[in-house]
This record gives sequence, structure tokens and C-alpha cells, in this order.
Amino acid sequence: MSRARWETLAELAQFRVKNLAGLCGCSMRHLQREFRRSFGCPPQAWLNGRRLLAARQRLVSGEPIKKIAADLGFRQLAHFYHQFKAANRMTPLEFATSQGGADAECRAPTKNVAAEQSAGIDAAPGDLKKLRRDFNPQTKEKL
Repeated sequence: MSRARWETLAELAQFRVKNLAGLCGCSMRHLQREFRRSFGCPPQAWLNGRRLLAARQRLVSGEPIKKIAADLGFRQLAHFYHQFKAANRMTPLEFATSQGGADAECRAPTKNVAAEQSAGIDAAPGDLKKLRRDFNPQTKEKL
């Protein structure tokens, strides 16, 4: 099977070995032997590399980091950051910025700005602690 075909199957399998074996119609053990012979590595290692390559391509295009992580099957954003940084020696945001693909959507918010804006709170960062203490989010009224 050609490398391009394997890459297509990897995406269809959502970068999971069990799904890939099912698409190929073989057992996971047979798939492991085939990958060792063809690529010199286990299938999950190869799939992780393909998944991170897809993440890099999507980061360059300017997609939000959280969406990329979710779409590529990372259950936790921290796990995505850890794997990405281990492979690329920089965080996804640093990579996107260095490639010119980062914008405001890519940046992870440092605080819950949306909730504060919807509640009508416009304050300096030092005042937020006091405002949060005096604010009841269930009624959206000041106490």
C-alpha cells in the first residue's frame, strides 16, 4: 500500500490504531507487524506523527488551537500541548505565531473575559477579584 493511501486511512481512522486495523480488515497485531516492516515503527507512533503534522498544517492556516485539538482527537488540551511541544520544541501558539498563522482566535484566553463581558463588568484587572466576590453568576446581579 502506498504512503498516500496510509495517510488517507489514518485520517479516516481518526488517528487510532484500532480504527485503522478495522479499515484495513486486519487484526491489530497484523497491522503492527506490517508497520514495523514498512515504516520501521509501531502504528501508533506513526499515527501520532501524522496527527501532529495535521495540527501544524491547521495552525498555519489560522484555525483556533482548541478546535484543532478537539478535531484531531485530543481529549485534553494539555495533552495536545504536551505532545506538540515534545515533537516541535515549541507550543502550538508559538508555532502558529512563528509561521504567521496566529490571530486572536488561536490564543487561549488567560481569564474568563466572555463571562465578565456578558455580565456587564468592565474593570481593571486588580478590581476583578473584588467584583467576582460580590457577583452572583446565577442571578447575574450584584449582591
